[in-house]
Amino acid sequence: MSNKIWAIVPSAGSGKRFGGSGPKQYTLLRGKQVIHWTLERLRAVSELSGILVGVAADNDLPLLEPSSSRLEVETYIGGATRSETVLKGLKRLIDCGHKDEWALIHDAARPLITPELVSELVNSVDFDARGGLLAIEVVDTLKEIKNGRSLGTIDRGKHWRAQTPQLFPVGRLFEALCAGREKNITFTDEANAMEFLGYAPLMVKGSSENLKLTEPEDMIFASAILEAQEKTN
Repeated sequence: MSNKIWAIVPSAGSGKRFGGSGPKQYTLLRGKQVIHWTLERLRAVSELSGILVGVAADNDLPLLEPSSSRLEVETYIGGATRSETVLKGLKRLIDCGHKDEWALIHDAARPLITPELVSELVNSVDFDARGGLLAIEVVDTLKEIKNGRSLGTIDRGKHWRAQTPQLFPVGRLFEALCAGREKNITFTDEANAMEFLGYAPLMVKGSSENLKLTEPEDMIFASAILEAQEKTN
């Protein structure tokens, strides 16, 4: 299996929970669209060979700012769901002869990912065919509820919060997503698809700063984190 890694960024979703006049990945964050921040971070990852972005048919990716990065960003038309968009990206890689290589899937709405975190994921997985993902430990107390009432407390030590990027072999992830589609299963992420086929992906410690923009107030936190990161660098 080759050690080449290709990033796939599903960006065809509408982000309905976020509100606003358009998809959250095109919302401005400190003067630039969220997806521009995301792609800027990915283009700084030395382990990547290229980046594919799945966009909606009626919402093509705006022109990126000039970059000294060696990585080109290629767009393609995504699907109705995240899984379909990722599946189309994987099919594109397979058609180009990259079936035995690796796919790094990252949310368009996680603009605060750092190249260092991506490198940590790649080095930790070390091209083990089971793949892996960034995740963080649960720090809050978890409750099982029914009809708005607490039924009990869940052992948080057994639970982690999944993040992206997630790294898997192109061919195996394609097989997993196809298997789910045949059974009408909606996977919440790519690790979920791999688990469906019996694989146990490696959990690699991520960062609370690598947040996913889901609610409007997340933009406030993202702006503050981005400002802090810029001062650090």
